[in-house]
Amino acid sequence: RVWGSPVPDLPSYQRLVRALKPTGMNTIVLQSGGWVDLPNATDVFRAALDIAWQEGIYTCLYVGNEESAHRSAPLSKNHRDVIWATKEHPGLLAFHLYNQLGTMDSPAQYRDLEQQVRWINSITDKPTSIEIVWGHNVIDIPENKQTLMRDVKAWGIDVIGTDYAPIGGWSREPDLRRWESKLLAIRPFEDRAEVLLQAHVPFRDATMPSVAQVNNQFWWAMAGGARGYYVEVSYLFTHLNMRGLLSWDLRPLPDGRFDAVAQISAAAKKTEEFICDAKILAPDDQVYSTIVFAEPSQRLHLRLRSKSDGTLFALVVNEDLERSASARLVVQNDMTYCVSAVLSEEYRGRVNRNRRILVTAEPGGAVCLKFVPAP
Repeated sequence: RVWGSPVPDLPSYQRLVRALKPTGMNTIVLQSGGWVDLPNATDVFRAALDIAWQEGIYTCLYVGNEESAHRSAPLSKNHRDVIWATKEHPGLLAFHLYNQLGTMDSPAQYRDLEQQVRWINSITDKPTSIEIVWGHNVIDIPENKQTLMRDVKAWGIDVIGTDYAPIGGWSREPDLRRWESKLLAIRPFEDRAEVLLQAHVPFRDATMPSVAQVNNQFWWAMAGGARGYYVEVSYLFTHLNMRGLLSWDLRPLPDGRFDAVAQISAAAKKTEEFICDAKILAPDDQVYSTIVFAEPSQRLHLRLRSKSDGTLFALVVNEDLERSASARLVVQNDMTYCVSAVLSEEYRGRVNRNRRILVTAEPGGAVCLKFVPAP
């Protein structure tokens, strides 16, 4: 995700997109700052979509009127014109309305927000989303935010996103595992949630995320059921080397965060079946205890998913950001499974209750295994 204030010109934006392409990303989320106020706004936005699309990258476009943080505002003529001008662009993946929308709208603003959602859905089939956040150190969603989530979904919003920046900033303690708990909390309202992972340095209590922290957020968000994964690249276009992943001349910074984002991108592609097709298993599910640790682990956490054909997935996440961790998994039913490692694409052989399988997760990393019932 790129925030564009102060506004970059289009050649600068093109250089930025090309600099980020080696991460393997397939989408850029663009908050364009003052572009929408330009007299030629529609031409500029179409050109920005062209720039990304020529690189094989989709664009999610922020189109809400964010003149006041955490509140909605009526769409101006330019806002509406930009939506009309871009809605059929082949490179447009979705419209995003608001970032960190709160519950401070007046009744009139709230009615207008509903009309914005319904109007966009009346003129395009492109998906729409809104980002809603709740306390950085809180798991349970407050009642007012629950009402907001129910309402925007009823109005026609396709996807709710959320943002939990656990490193520095407003989070007193960097509890990366909280990603899973927060996403499980949102599932009654949104089971295809998008998440914004923190790779940038926050402007409050500035703290540099480590490579392990960047990766570990991804795995905990995946454990919680996230479908879409975005990474904050820069908060302001001109602050790339102060807070983002790139230097002033748009080269990857040597701290490793750029490479970590590339690792996330590659892992997301390889785990697509796990993310999109497999069901999260709850403790009361009949097959929840089919695969377990042979011995309790202090640092590794096991999460299971299943498919209707009997295929099981085991996601093993290492909470330790400094040390690798190993454990053995054991099958507790009478079946035999053909096991493969999803990330390394390595076949691990046939496993049953008589043969344990060893897994080792790097610091902050994870292992994902696929168990297919043997013929």
